[in-house]
Amino acid sequence: MGETVTRYDDDMTRIMQDPALWAEYHLKQKPRWYQEQILRHPHNRIVLRCGRRLGKCIEGSQRILNADTGAYESVASLYEKQIKHTPLYSLQEDYTFAKTKSFFIEDNGIKPVFRVQVKHGAEVVLTGNHPVLTIDGWKEVDALRVGEFIAVPKSLPVFGKDSPGLNRAKMAGYLVGGLTQTKKGPILNISAKEVVPVIAKTAAEVGVSIHKKTDQNYFFHDQEKQFLELIEEKETGLPKEIFTYDKTHLAVFLAALYDTNGWAYKERIAEIGYGSRNHEQIKEIKHLLLRFGIDANIVRRILAEKPYYQLMIYAKKQVISFVDQIGLYAAKDYSEVKAFAETMSERETTLPPKIWEYIEKERVAKGMKKYEVTGNKAEKFRKNVGLTEEKAKRYAENLQYPFLYDLARSDIYWEEVISIVPEGEKQTYDVFVPETHNLIVEDILVHNTWTMVAHMLWVAFTCNGGKDPRGATCVVATPYDTQARLIYNELTKFIDENEVLSSSVKSRTKNPYFIEFNNGSQIKLFTAGTKSGSGGGSLRGQKATWLYMDKALSLYAVMRTEKLCEFKET
Repeated sequence: MGETVTRYDDDMTRIMQDPALWAEYHLKQKPRWYQEQILRHPHNRIVLRCGRRLGKCIEGSQRILNADTGAYESVASLYEKQIKHTPLYSLQEDYTFAKTKSFFIEDNGIKPVFRVQVKHGAEVVLTGNHPVLTIDGWKEVDALRVGEFIAVPKSLPVFGKDSPGLNRAKMAGYLVGGLTQTKKGPILNISAKEVVPVIAKTAAEVGVSIHKKTDQNYFFHDQEKQFLELIEEKETGLPKEIFTYDKTHLAVFLAALYDTNGWAYKERIAEIGYGSRNHEQIKEIKHLLLRFGIDANIVRRILAEKPYYQLMIYAKKQVISFVDQIGLYAAKDYSEVKAFAETMSERETTLPPKIWEYIEKERVAKGMKKYEVTGNKAEKFRKNVGLTEEKAKRYAENLQYPFLYDLARSDIYWEEVISIVPEGEKQTYDVFVPETHNLIVEDILVHNTWTMVAHMLWVAFTCNGGKDPRGATCVVATPYDTQARLIYNELTKFIDENEVLSSSVKSRTKNPYFIEFNNGSQIKLFTAGTKSGSGGGSLRGQKATWLYMDKALSLYAVMRTEKLCEFKET
């Protein structure tokens, strides 16, 4: 009696023969459409010249938020400390953020980088091949254009555990916002009369000696080292300890900060603002507000022939949120601006105009009238403007369109790119997030792809889809050892995280980079660039089922590499 072939057997056969399905099943990574095209290559190729899927890098000074402690540290600093298990906020498949378990950082050398800035002032410095998220999916900076919209977080609800005392947090806010160094010593300048007595009381409670110069100025004594040390980074940004404050202490600090150089306004609109010539400080305050779910807009102006930056909160929900969460700790009275904001209509859009292309395509495919999508015959399709959260949810429900519904209830805003500027060559680092392959850097969502690694693992694990039952050989050629090490590390991370893959590996070595599987398959990594030392000589005579070449290799190196290798297939 013959064996019965089950549905499970059929499914597993399809998975083994389809690298995209295999990656989704074994690596727990669902490929996007362009990754599927690469993995499900239609030709019987044996040489795959990979686009720069690896080696996409972040400039060293760019910062990452620790999702447990609130610390806000540069990529370079994290690399130097060899920190590998810091949890981050990362985007899930349903467009919501969640904590990751860990990440890994590799030195990727000096690379040309670009500064990408969005309309509300967030900016990030990346290599040209680093992807950011658009409505159409992940797009590399090289392909990104001014006017496109990319994803930024609506909120980063991360607070530390530090509670140094509410009066210290308040005093820190006053000093960071109002302290000025003069020839006669530090002077605390305060313009709001209602704040002056509060400062005097706070100073007394923390043991700080100050005395009046005028009704709105105080001398601050140099000997108060605990606070002078706290603000010694004022010229570059906020004191590092602020970022690890718990929620209450952080709110108190921000309230005091706004007591110094902040304002509230109500007439045509309600607005809350803060001004400073210190751009770095303004960006960091914007980041801290984001922890409370408050989206503030950085506006650059020229004041007395020098740049001056304003941090503006305009939208109804944002103004009310500021007053409810931060304003309650302030010496200033925000009650009138809140009352005015509550009378305003909510016009905040969360989805960019391009979403209309997807709505229209879905509408036509389902044969629906426009009024059936809107649920209101009087409501027009306004394709030149973005879409509010409320409308997006309603349209998604009427269309029965999961993609739109996920976007409507997502944790992201879509911000317009206003500039992409070359920043020269800088020290860069590759940040790898095993779980989701994306992370938030400087409050902008970025990605690290995995296509080449997935293809190699599929070839080795399945013996090239069953075409080489005695084992398949993957040979990787990179311009530098750094690149080879990066790819090897990503391979091993996927292997270590999967019990089936891990048990299928016979041996691994780092010199040379070599992985051998129980089924006879092998993955070998070599350098072939002009500065590789061996000049590609180590590749000579290597038998390859598949040859993977980094796009960064010169055309000469590519041709030389192809000639040096021997292929099992013809």
